[in-house]
Amino acid sequence: PDSSATSQPLSDLLPQKFGPEELGMTESLLGSSSPRSHKLVLPQQIKAVHDIGQEALQAASRAYVPYSNCPAGAAIRLKDGRLFGGFAIESVAFNPALPPLQVAIVNAIAQGALSDLQDIDEIALVELARAKASFSRTSYLFNKRFHVMHAALQR
Repeated sequence: PDSSATSQPLSDLLPQKFGPEELGMTESLLGSSSPRSHKLVLPQQIKAVHDIGQEALQAASRAYVPYSNCPAGAAIRLKDGRLFGGFAIESVAFNPALPPLQVAIVNAIAQGALSDLQDIDEIALVELARAKASFSRTSYLFNKRFHVMHAALQR
């Protein structure tokens, strides 16, 4: 190790607070007493993708996206038919935001249902049409069936 290196406290490197409160955010990801609901609706769906589409829609409705206001959710269907959803999670620093497909995969792994990505059979993504942010280009995985569904905000 370099003996000339010195350590500095984080407060020296970041003297100003840098968090959601400083950006005027009142909602938090973990501390919320009520679940988020973006009140999204999907157009009429083909019956073959209805269940995976509904799972992705429910996930998108819970997305934590206070900065972009672009809710998105993904669902994966495993080869055994089980469905797992995940939603977009934004960070105040933007770049460590979690995409919905990654959250769906972590959800399946955390529940002991997934140990090999090859066991994913199908993926669905729900996001707003013409949104400022889109996850469609980052939600492909191998050659899995992939459905993008554009939701609208319920009025």
